[in-house]
Amino acid sequence: MDTLVAFSTQTGFVTRPLVLFFVLLGLALGLRRTAFARGSQVAIWLAIAVPLLAWYLLMNWVGQSDLYQSAPWTRPLAILAPPLLWLGLLMRSARMAAVLDAIPQSWLIGLQVYRIFGYVFLVLWAAGRAPAIFALPSGIGDATTGILALPVALYVQWHKPNWRIAGYAWNLFGLADFAIALLIAFFVASPGLRYPAIMIPTFMVPLSIILHGLSLWQLSRSASRDRKQSPRATALAY
Repeated sequence: MDTLVAFSTQTGFVTRPLVLFFVLLGLALGLRRTAFARGSQVAIWLAIAVPLLAWYLLMNWVGQSDLYQSAPWTRPLAILAPPLLWLGLLMRSARMAAVLDAIPQSWLIGLQVYRIFGYVFLVLWAAGRAPAIFALPSGIGDATTGILALPVALYVQWHKPNWRIAGYAWNLFGLADFAIALLIAFFVASPGLRYPAIMIPTFMVPLSIILHGLSLWQLSRSASRDRKQSPRATALAY
């Protein structure tokens, strides 16, 4: 069991950089689909990539320190502040809106297939290293979100009946999973995670919340465009 715990927690050293790579690759591909000049594309990419990588490195450094243990109030701050800041800035940006309008709605959904690695909470629970009241809903909810990511992304990509509703539902399910886990951690039982597992709630969870928020915004914008273009197109989309 110790070997399984070690393997499960160490996978983050590979999956986190890969997730960042695909986020930034998707951003680059999305920018290429826009009408922005090449120089503007590079500037926008750097304006997002540099703070994103700096945030990741900062969370790695903090996670390896004793800050979360000596000052527990920093944990909810690390989880909730980044999504509020990132979404507050990105959703005010006309350039970001143009990027989201240019890329398929399936991209932001399919990307979160990495959520399947939330099974690590089930492993920690089985090893007696995380309380069941936190680990079971968190692990099951996360893994389910990840398992459904690709099927829902394909359903949205192929514009199957009620495809946009499926996209909304998947995003809301993923956010509800986080809300339940955070409420349990704050008010019922703290999982007592340390590095590297602490990187899940303090970096991967905020990043996923940001991706959910952008996906919901993207779906909403596409629905608004459809309504303006054709009432019949809106009916088909839903």
